[in-house]
Amino acid sequence: MIASTSGRAIPGTEVRVADTDGTPRPPGEVLVRGFTVMRGYDDDPRGTAEANCPDGWLRTGDVGVLDPSGNLRITDRLKDMFIVGGFNAYPAERERRLLTHPHVTEATVIGVPDPRLGEVAKAYVVPRPGSPLTPETLTTWSRHEMANYNIPRSVPFLPSLPRNASGKVLKEELRTRPCPPRKRTRQGAEPPQARPLDPPFTPRPRRLPLRAAAADPPSGWWLTCCSGPAPAGPVRGCPAS
Repeated sequence: MIASTSGRAIPGTEVRVADTDGTPRPPGEVLVRGFTVMRGYDDDPRGTAEANCPDGWLRTGDVGVLDPSGNLRITDRLKDMFIVGGFNAYPAERERRLLTHPHVTEATVIGVPDPRLGEVAKAYVVPRPGSPLTPETLTTWSRHEMANYNIPRSVPFLPSLPRNASGKVLKEELRTRPCPPRKRTRQGAEPPQARPLDPPFTPRPRRLPLRAAAADPPSGWWLTCCSGPAPAGPVRGCPAS
């Protein structure tokens, strides 16, 4: 059996999950209080004040949830969280969803500034070798798999993700990486966006009444392709009167 949680708090230690304003709300920041909790950072009063609450709670910087049995599950890092139009966005949730795509081997998500929503998701993806996957098709797939505020607004492809010696993705390096310039046409206009082909257009035939003559079909008969005066003789394709 593989454990999916970090377990319950040891005796003499309290664990709770709260929002940034201290309101209990999952998922939220993991707070710990007990005799094993540190008193502060050495020669760093500012860091101590940011991490230690006046009532003894330590802000771990981890995001997690507690199940009804008190088991803690770590889901993300608070410093990686970003806010999309007022919604707290956690990258790990989006990364797990992107990794369910059969042509994605690695994925990481960061928040980037947006003039309308404040921040939006940007995903760096490593596709499988030889895969036909494109950023456009992956974005279209995301629209069917995620809520609107979860969808990455840009999906650059990389041969590999930058990692440190312990294998952790260096998201700070990705945040400072400049965006590649967008291709433009000779006139300086943006290239047209890819869109699915429209179904072929099939015009409906015009149906015009036949102006009847003595030798023509009855006046109630309708033609689908004729216009102008009716011919003097029998009309090809019409029954004889």
